[in-house]
Amino acid sequence: MTKLLQELELLSEAPSTGELADRPERPIRMLAQLGLIDERAAIDRVAAHLGIRCLDLDLPEVLERLDIEHYCSADDNDMYWQHKVIPLYEEDGKLVCAFANPLDLEALKHIEFRFGKDVEEVISEEAKIRRLLTKHVPPSRQQFDQITDVDTQDSIEFLGIAERDCDVSSDDVETAPI
Repeated sequence: MTKLLQELELLSEAPSTGELADRPERPIRMLAQLGLIDERAAIDRVAAHLGIRCLDLDLPEVLERLDIEHYCSADDNDMYWQHKVIPLYEEDGKLVCAFANPLDLEALKHIEFRFGKDVEEVISEEAKIRRLLTKHVPPSRQQFDQITDVDTQDSIEFLGIAERDCDVSSDDVETAPI
């Protein structure tokens, strides 16, 4: 992906391998966080170059078509989180999936094989994919422990946690060992 971004003149030079070593499957977001590219501009140019759609996952017409739960299972959820990809809905016999990295062939082949359908890749902003994942695809305990990068502009939703109205001082709380 970094070579493509250089070809499209969005990135002047390849970042050091250490900068992308932790998250090789999501270079656009990482490069944007490093201040090396503009994520929105990169997504638009990559989509145009690859001849795929760029899909805004916040649009009402997209949100009303979502059928994510139909494609979620414990076998797939970790892969969706790791690769920042999410199946959205079927259209014209194809499964439309939003990818943060449309060059992620491992995720593409996994989804095609798993559901026995051709996949139409669309590219979307990673933060919007993560929001949909948070809402529709709960991570496994293992995957939850690996979620380390939370953007301050992204909202965090904790699902299933009941609010309690209690007053507990820090002296009264004992933490169990992990």
